Amino acid sequence: MDIGIIQHFSIVFVFLLIFALVYAIMEYTKLFGKDMKGIHAIIALALAILIVISKPAVAVLNVITPWFLVLFLFIFFIIFGVRMFGTSEADTISLIKDTRFYPYLIVIVIIIMIAGFASTYGQNLLEKGTGVEAEDGDSVVLPGDIPGGSTKTTSFGTNVLNTLIHPKVLGLIAILLIGLFTIIFLTKTS
Repeated sequence: MDIGIIQHFSIVFVFLLIFALVYAIMEYTKLFGKDMKGIHAIIALALAILIVISKPAVAVLNVITPWFLVLFLFIFFIIFGVRMFGTSEADTISLIKDTRFYPYLIVIVIIIMIAGFASTYGQNLLEKGTGVEAEDGDSVVLPGDIPGGSTKTTSFGTNVLNTLIHPKVLGLIAILLIGLFTIIFLTKTS
């Protein structure tokens, strides 16, 4: 089954997603008062059109939407598994309302957003550069030219990967994780 044609209709899906999300948020928060569905719909329609005519915004949404879907499916299956093993509905609701859960969710959402913006704008910003002329002997090299994982290449993805697997960055991540678990275990009440 060839679903490649759906890619040509992705703009319609982005429009519907933005319209539905903005309308739902405005209806839930009652931003302009009760019984203002028409105004909420007009504002949602205007925002959806504005986002659809912006190619970078559509590109960011096309990158982050599948990741948010995976995140929500993961949360759904965790809740499903908890309920399947005999947890009551009240316990499940209290588990969802637990404030210790939200910081992890916020961090994951921020990581998805940063990855979406980096995927959309990263290579363009790398090619645009800083506007500063290179010094003598300081030319740009291709990804395969430097052994050992340099970040002085023309590929944004290669630069990000080489940064993340650099020993100093991995050491920093290890220290931060040790500090995180130390704080968690020292401040945990019994």
